[in-house]
Amino acid sequence: MDKFDDDDLVSLFKRCAYNVVMSAGCNVTPNVNDCWDIGVAKNDHNNDFQQTNFVNSILTSEHDKHIDYITEQICPKLVEHIKQKSEAAAAAENLKPMQVENHSFICVSCLIEYAEFESQAKPKQI
Repeated sequence: MDKFDDDDLVSLFKRCAYNVVMSAGCNVTPNVNDCWDIGVAKNDHNNDFQQTNFVNSILTSEHDKHIDYITEQICPKLVEHIKQKSEAAAAAENLKPMQVENHSFICVSCLIEYAEFESQAKPKQI
């Protein structure tokens, strides 16, 4: 091998992701949408919601509308799923989506047509 190109890097990351999933017992679902790549994980480090997001390949460091759009869909579904699990049903009776969000780490990379940003530094999409 003479050089390490983008395809090689993507293949390496995919293999590493599969290895982590197999050893950690996680579930992975491939994305079926060309405009959105979303990853959700449990945040064990603190009780604060954490996120990393890219809009049109630009890192936006603040909590944006598209993050709210995703969390408002994912967190209620996670609450439903937790409540359906027999061993967690009693403990999760009063579980709220915001509690799930506070213990989540969400990564989003999306393509948004005509995206507008707060400033030239692009810390936040508006």
